[in-house]
Amino acid sequence: MGAALLAAGCREAISPQRSLPGAIQLDVAAPSSGIVFDTLNSSLDQHNNFFIKGFNPRSPRPGDAIVVTVFWVGSGANIVDSVTDHLARPDFPPVGNRYTLVQYVSSDSLSMATYVATNVQGYPYPTAPNVDVLAVRANLSRVAD
Repeated sequence: MGAALLAAGCREAISPQRSLPGAIQLDVAAPSSGIVFDTLNSSLDQHNNFFIKGFNPRSPRPGDAIVVTVFWVGSGANIVDSVTDHLARPDFPPVGNRYTLVQYVSSDSLSMATYVATNVQGYPYPTAPNVDVLAVRANLSRVAD
């Protein structure tokens, strides 16, 4: 089974700008909406019953919203049991923000589930690049090969 995890952090349009050295920054929201795209990370083709990806090199700002979208080849029921967040340390301690399923869609042999957490808190910020980075984990149900 092939699958991918996409996690994005969003912030209010009036919050201070942050730059990403050497990276392309995208803004996908209308300026009048008050919410703008801020951080994007993704992972592809992991071979476990979960995906986990840190917001390297830096975590979203506390108070941001995080949108997590998982794509996979296959149709039928949603295979994402839950989405959780952790610090990117060896033991991946949990942070505890609540991720809510926003939408699950399936068409032909492709499926997608999107989860959102708002007003994220509970992790060190700011930190040096790649230190105590917030990581998002999509926990998958067992599926037959």
